[in-house]
Amino acid sequence: MFVFGKQYGGGICQVYENDFHKNVAYLLILGKAEDITVIDSLGIYHTGRVVLVKPMVEHQVVMSPSLACHFFLAPQSAFAKRLDQSASEDEILILRSEDLPFHSDMANNEIFAILDDVMVESNAKLDPRLAQVLDYLNEAPLNSSVADLAARCNLSPSRLRALAKEQIGVSLSTLFLWRKLVKAMEVLTLGSSLSEAAQAGGFSDQAHFTRTMRKMFGITPSNSTYALNY
Repeated sequence: MFVFGKQYGGGICQVYENDFHKNVAYLLILGKAEDITVIDSLGIYHTGRVVLVKPMVEHQVVMSPSLACHFFLAPQSAFAKRLDQSASEDEILILRSEDLPFHSDMANNEIFAILDDVMVESNAKLDPRLAQVLDYLNEAPLNSSVADLAARCNLSPSRLRALAKEQIGVSLSTLFLWRKLVKAMEVLTLGSSLSEAAQAGGFSDQAHFTRTMRKMFGITPSNSTYALNY
């Protein structure tokens, strides 16, 4: 089961074999019955019932047959940034179950309903011009450019790029690519073929779609279809 909500995507499934990769979003993993283990780029293991991986941090999630909730939270998410209130500069955090507004025993629809509520304020603390751009980005044509977005908020492309990097820590070009990937994944959940999903996401071909998904999720589209529809 995979759901695409406002400023987040999430699913409840097993952890399948994955390569080291970097998510554009915050990755929040909540073990349903057991701890989850994530390995960082230095080979250090981070184990706990609730794990938060910051955006653009290289990692690998250790395979497990147990079910876990996987949530991809927008990098500008106020909710994710509250979870990231750590005195350390650790890129992978072990949180307490009490830190979350939901728990693993809840029904899936209850968890997603709570996420819908807490993600509403995602852009609340951003520069209003950047917030406007990010809101529009969710609906913008997939062939939009940074120049198109900058024109909507009366900023130069260079100033908009700098503002995005400063306030959310992710470049606009990377956000564009992430959005294309999410769009393609949405189509996959509806039963479309890999070539149809690649086209829907605006990728040049299926190979480009596959390379991007492996880089950002650590798995290929063909390996993801089971997890997306678990």
